[in-house]
Amino acid sequence: MAHGPASLLQFGPFALDRGDGRLLRGGRPVELKPKALALLLALIDHAGRVVAKDELLDAVWGTRYITEGVIKTQVAELRAALGDDPKAPRWIETVHGRGYRFAGQVNADPAPADDPVDNSPLVGRGEELAVLRQAFERARAGERQLVAVAGDPGVGKSTLLATFIATLDGARVASGQCVERWGGNEPYLPVLNALDQLCAAEPGLVPAVRDVAPMWLVQMPWHLPDADRVALQSQLTGASPERMLREFGALAERLAAERPLVWLVEDVHWADPATVHLIAALARRRGPAALMLVLTFRPIDLAFTDHPFGDLRRELRLQRQMHELPLEGLSRDAIGLLVRRRHGERCAPDAFVDQLHRYTEGLPLFALGVLDELVDAGVIAPLADGSGNGLAADATSRLAVPRTLADMFDGQLQRLPADVNELLEVAALAGHPFDHLTLADALGQPPDAVRAHLDDLVRRRIWLLAAGVAQMPDGRIATRCAFRHAVIRHVLAARAGTLTRIERHRALAAAVERQWGATAELAPQLALHHEEGQQPVAAARQLAVAGTTALQRQAPREALALAERGLALLAPLGAAADAERLPLISVRLTATVLSEGMASAAARAQVGDLLARLDTLPAGAATMPLWQVAMLTHLTGRLPGTSARVQRFGAIVRDLPGDAGEVGRAVAGNAAGVDALHLGRLTDSLHAFEATLDLPDRAAHAILLLRSPRDEAWAYLCLVAETLARPALAAAAHAHVDSLVARGSDLITVVMGRWFQVYAHYFRGDAVRAQALAGECVALLESLRASPFLQPHRIALGWANAALGRVDEGLAMAEDGLRRYVDQGSQQGLAGLHAVVAETCRLAGRTDTMARHVREGLAVAERNRDGFALSELHRLQGAAEAAPADQEAALRRALAHARDQDAGLLEARAAVALRDWLVAAARPEDAAEVVAATRARLPEGVDAPVVRALGT
Repeated sequence: MAHGPASLLQFGPFALDRGDGRLLRGGRPVELKPKALALLLALIDHAGRVVAKDELLDAVWGTRYITEGVIKTQVAELRAALGDDPKAPRWIETVHGRGYRFAGQVNADPAPADDPVDNSPLVGRGEELAVLRQAFERARAGERQLVAVAGDPGVGKSTLLATFIATLDGARVASGQCVERWGGNEPYLPVLNALDQLCAAEPGLVPAVRDVAPMWLVQMPWHLPDADRVALQSQLTGASPERMLREFGALAERLAAERPLVWLVEDVHWADPATVHLIAALARRRGPAALMLVLTFRPIDLAFTDHPFGDLRRELRLQRQMHELPLEGLSRDAIGLLVRRRHGERCAPDAFVDQLHRYTEGLPLFALGVLDELVDAGVIAPLADGSGNGLAADATSRLAVPRTLADMFDGQLQRLPADVNELLEVAALAGHPFDHLTLADALGQPPDAVRAHLDDLVRRRIWLLAAGVAQMPDGRIATRCAFRHAVIRHVLAARAGTLTRIERHRALAAAVERQWGATAELAPQLALHHEEGQQPVAAARQLAVAGTTALQRQAPREALALAERGLALLAPLGAAADAERLPLISVRLTATVLSEGMASAAARAQVGDLLARLDTLPAGAATMPLWQVAMLTHLTGRLPGTSARVQRFGAIVRDLPGDAGEVGRAVAGNAAGVDALHLGRLTDSLHAFEATLDLPDRAAHAILLLRSPRDEAWAYLCLVAETLARPALAAAAHAHVDSLVARGSDLITVVMGRWFQVYAHYFRGDAVRAQALAGECVALLESLRASPFLQPHRIALGWANAALGRVDEGLAMAEDGLRRYVDQGSQQGLAGLHAVVAETCRLAGRTDTMARHVREGLAVAERNRDGFALSELHRLQGAAEAAPADQEAALRRALAHARDQDAGLLEARAAVALRDWLVAAARPEDAAEVVAATRARLPEGVDAPVVRALGT
């Protein structure tokens, strides 16, 4: 039980005089240093309860930015002064991993004879508290628990959880809160806040988070040295959203293995979609774990919206994976107990309790507000004889409690000084939580005066609660506060007129930037201040930053919403805001491609708009993703002038300075490599991709469409190095792509990398390996209903199945895949895919169909200037022609094209076909000459089924 500020506290032979700041034993002073005395007071004020180390640091030292060793030193001094044995403590117990508990019986003197006042706010929730405790015991035993506490604002959800947490023994607790608008668009904000607090409170957890959940740690870079931060960000480039979910599940289980873990997420009706997905993922994990996930939400807020937690709630309830604990208004008896605890028995006559319960409908927050008003009005006042509080005789008739919460707050606010009113109104706009230094800056008031007001409001429980401290960029320590309930914040925020609110939001935006700097983490908050401050350009800039952060957190749908919001703000400004639109267009297009696919109607419309403005598009950091999409569109569609467009872009970025130039050169180099590959200039393609590998890490690992240029280059090198018969480079490329897949990179990187591996195995003649990789990707893409690279993988899987004996099934899949690929409007590599289908027809003995695909492939190659596919198409043409002379001529054209490209693997394929034809034509000497010439051109170490088939 918490003790109030009685002047004399007695325990055993000791007496602690709070007023004089002395500890006495038998009337004689006990020498204690001031910090030790303050620590003893803090423990006694919470006697019987474990007081966390962070709480002690806040209460005694006023900061958490000192080592916890100072607490141990002061506790040791206290024990020495009290004669307490730490191995068998009578007064101060150590609760390992959590804090300290004052275990003795404390008597406060004087104690009112007829006023058993208890300031504990929790009443009438015994059954609900028991449910939570039972769930915790099950979790402690290894049975995962998910409990959702449901109730209206002011019903006591937070108070119930605070009391529940205070009763836990031996558990690790993490707590985060979702906030309307402030956190709604920022992925994983309540979870990141809770994890950040855990790492700050227990720095020893940081290595574990890095080992198990590096993608989460990279979102909190302040916990890492600079060198480690850069290395970790480089390692995680392109990682997938699914990996974030898996990592968090593994981290929660790792922490729960050490001691029971209770993770709180409050107000999930405001949760961002990414946080809801995380809750769903945790709910579906199996296996024993000492883990308890506790949520709070308002059902009424879900009833009139399509918030994703509404669907998840129904699903989890249906599957009995979540226990929902509803909180209703307190009963009449509970309201009576609340009054008695606050003000004593004499203030709780039946008629008054009945009236209070009827007016407040049993909501604790309302009831407490009414009681505070009555105290201010003198209706509840100390009795003249000093025996406690009393209630005026006409209290029931004078109980003019407003029927709406806003009116009640206005009544209370009118009795506060004008400067405190202004402070609270600005604080309601400042964020959740807010700090006193930023608030003072916005108000133009001395920070010490603002902090004194806030401390007083917290102490008097007037709407605010302490939310710890924060270290500013310049090292200053700021006090943080939060409103107890969101409804209070909304009422306060709406009290001022429109013009005043605009001015206040502008002042807050400027204050945040002056105090904290315009960091990416603060972009959503700054965007809101600028938007509400009628500063659309500044708001749009911050929304672009917030959208980029959402993309980096693997949350494309949230990024899309942020970008569209920013573009809507700029819409009335017309052409004057074109430059400001570019970063938002970049975020929007990237997010659309990632969330809906390149072939979606939305993506195609945006790409069409992009191509229309390409001649006037500047090159810079903000527009580089747009240029990458433009290059990708030209290359995949083989639009008119593609090669010229690639060359022009290369010239634009050649001398572009800074990071934007380096990233631009990486994009341009890869585009040149893809274009050269298509044209059949394989050596030029190789050099272009190798140049990307040689670029500085910050450029090669830049995230564009969530793909790094370096990873893209390695993917293409799987094909280019294999066809050029460069075994060492090919092995390195395959190993890199395998590592990307193993670490859970994004979907596009995985299926693109796998495609070029599969295509390389086709040319190698390795149907077994091609079948395994293509089958893996087809299953993945079809399960996700995703389109990138699906049809090429189906074509290759069809060929592999046919080569391994499943001829009819394989041919049907290959032909269907080609038909769908053509329907998508894709042109990149189309001639080569015709060749793969033609080869599948050859295996099936379908000569006529094979000949048709060869003709169509050659036509596509001529139309699109596809030089890469010519050798393979002519090889197959040799099998399709009727006249022997035409067959030989086609085969020799295939061999010549391969040699012109210096493509050793393609040459081996053509040479095997020509050798077999020559042997069948009874020309063994000519066959031997072809084999010998090809063998002489192949480098040492080239090993593939087609090379082995060449023989010697």
